[in-house]
Order: sequence, then structure tokens, then C-alpha cells
Amino acid sequence: MIDMRVLGVGLWAPGFVNAAAWLAGEADPNAQRPKTELVGPRLRKGTSLVTRMSVEAAVQAAEQAGLDLAVTPIVFGSAYGEINIAIEQLDAMREGEGFVSPLRFKNSVHNTAPGILSIAAGNRGMATALAGGAHTFRSVLIESHCLVATGQPAVLAIVSDEPLPAPLDQRCRYEGLAVALALASDAPAGGGLGRLHNMRRGAATPERVATSRWARNPAAASLGVLDAVIRRHAGTIPITLDGDESWCIDYVLP
Repeated sequence: MIDMRVLGVGLWAPGFVNAAAWLAGEADPNAQRPKTELVGPRLRKGTSLVTRMSVEAAVQAAEQAGLDLAVTPIVFGSAYGEINIAIEQLDAMREGEGFVSPLRFKNSVHNTAPGILSIAAGNRGMATALAGGAHTFRSVLIESHCLVATGQPAVLAIVSDEPLPAPLDQRCRYEGLAVALALASDAPAGGGLGRLHNMRRGAATPERVATSRWARNPAAASLGVLDAVIRRHAGTIPITLDGDESWCIDYVLP
């Protein structure tokens, strides 16, 4: 597999408005919902936390990398996607007259986040959405690798999951999180924040273990890479949380 250069990073989680705030552990109790300024009020209406977090993280990564959101391919991964809206719609079907909200229904599909981002940015190019459970982040990296290996100059890789709704949260509780990486197969001399190298099966100890608030969030599999990139700490990093097969990747300094 070719190396992928990291050109930019982004993060949004309740209390943490960017990667620097997360790294410093500086929680802002007032930051509970992203502003998502790229998306207009009409398009933003009825969107979920997972969509808003994803857009916010993607914008941060694109801006740091100097990418044009109107032309950059988008790879979005989420283990549960729009699960809160989906459960809400199912509840509406079985209660009262059984009507569902058309506005909420259109935002209940798994590719809502990349769709909203594409519309807001005027991007008519490639965007995809996938799910892989505990392996969602790895799946996003593989998809991104395929794109840059076949000629795409850069890609926005996003992973995001919001807290599960009742009753699912009784067995698995965590807070919302979205992480975005701007990736490319090449970069100008001296450019980029480092390289992701040699994705493979195998266990590794993360540079920074996900804290309890995200420990079971599938998107937290990306936090080891994010931590290594923003601290410029080379090493071997896990890219899956659990499951019957562990995967890792090397982060190499520029």
C-alpha cells in the first residue's frame, strides 16, 4: 500500500471545539452543538448531532490542509449513522396516527452527513458513506487509500458517531465525537503533517487511550492517529477499538 500524507486534522465533540482543545483537555461546557456555519439555516434544519459534528470537523481539516471543499472527495464512516433520527421515526410510526416528519425522514439516511456537506460546499464530485462497527475507522482509511492510489490528489476522511438513544444506550454509553483527516498520496516538499504507513493486522498500544467519555464510541478508534499527528509523535497506532481482529498503522514524521 502507498503511504498517505496527513495534510490537516479536525475534531468536534461536545465541550471540545477542535483538536487543540481536545489535546489540552480544555472542555467548554457551552459548546454542546456545532455552529456549522458552512451550512445555511434551511439546509441545517432538522440535522442531527452526528451530521453537524462531521461537517464541523471536515471544515477544520480542509482549512488546515488548504483543500477546496467544492472538489475534494469525501469518505464518511459511522458505525450507527443517524440512529437517533431513525429511532425517533420508528417511535412516530407506532404512536398516535403513525405519521413521520418528512424533514426528519430525509435526514435519517446513513449518508446524510456527506450529503449535507456536499450540498453546502457545492461539491458535485465523489462522496461515500460506510459503516464497519468497531472497524469503521479502518474501513474509512482503506477507502481513502483506494481513492488516492487511483489518482485523487486528496480526500477528506471523516468518522463520527453520536450517543446511542434509549433503549440502546443501556448497554453502550458514550459521548459524541467526530474526527476528520485530510489525506493525500503526495504533498509538496516539506508539506504535510506526516505519513500513514503500512496498515496491517496487529495490535498496538495507542499513544493516548480514549478517555472514558468516548471509550466505547466507534469513532474513538481515530484518536490515536489524531494524537500522534498533532503531537508529532511517530509510532505504531491501533486503528480498531475491539473485535476479533486488531489492526494498526505506522505514523511517520515528514
